[in-house]
Amino acid sequence: MASFLSDTSVTDTSSIKLPYHYGNTKLLGSRQDYVIYGETSEYKYHVILDGHGKGKVAKTLSTINWDKVISTYQSPKNMLANINKHILRSKDTKYVNNVRDGTTCNIVLIFEKTGIIKTFNIGDSMTGIKINDTITFTKMHNAENESEIQRIQENGIEIEETWALKVLSSKSLDATMKKGKYFKFKYEYPDDTPVMHYEFNTVIDKLAMTRSIGHNHAHHFVTLQDFECETYSYTPGTDTVTIISASDGLWDVLCPEATRQIFTDVETSTSPNPVNNLLDMAENLWTATWNYHTPSGFTGYGDPPTQCGLGGADDVGIAVYHCK
Repeated sequence: MASFLSDTSVTDTSSIKLPYHYGNTKLLGSRQDYVIYGETSEYKYHVILDGHGKGKVAKTLSTINWDKVISTYQSPKNMLANINKHILRSKDTKYVNNVRDGTTCNIVLIFEKTGIIKTFNIGDSMTGIKINDTITFTKMHNAENESEIQRIQENGIEIEETWALKVLSSKSLDATMKKGKYFKFKYEYPDDTPVMHYEFNTVIDKLAMTRSIGHNHAHHFVTLQDFECETYSYTPGTDTVTIISASDGLWDVLCPEATRQIFTDVETSTSPNPVNNLLDMAENLWTATWNYHTPSGFTGYGDPPTQCGLGGADDVGIAVYHCK
């Protein structure tokens, strides 16, 4: 199978140094993606933030001490509390205005000595973990997640249908539109809130995701404030492990075949920096001319595709870990 990075691979012939762990961004849109990566004596880690709204929440969280936050990994609620304390209150003790402003948050911890991988996820970014020949993806909190749809409906959240991009082939640049969903969240403040009624009213806010960090003063938006946690295991020194975490700026321009192929591309790369290769690939896809196929039910369905752009590019944040 051909590499999806074939047009963007770096010509450097030196082999990737293992274990490889790196993260970076391509700010092609609203400049609200951030990647943080590092390590302690116990584990390596990376964090993906994909902001929306004004971008203040993501920007603030990109500067906090993530070593300290992640050190409480045994209690996801404490991790979340440590994150939220940076965005809940301003210096004058009022709540920070996070209306329509928030971020996704993907955290991955790799315990190389014991062969344990832990993921913590809020929002519609995703992590893929390949152990030998098996690839597993973390759950995204969006319209593709039926359990999330049921959960928020049980919380009284209304759903509005919309249309969203669907990539049919990343190789031949074929795309169409599919039915998606927006979730109509209300922000309602209790009687004892220190925020005056004339500052914030009860309104409806539409999001394409069902969970988010920040967004409407965090704890007033409990439907969105919960990490989904998963644990994976492998045999150090025996198993080949490749982890790709990314904002939707990567996943949205990949068809299922391409999504899986990029793991092989990383494993067989001769470049010293596969992350930058993936970022270049994503930028090329966002800025390319695509073959747009009119969806069923619309005038023009079945006609030859129209050549056009995607109507704008999204930011892309990617972190990769690879060892064998």
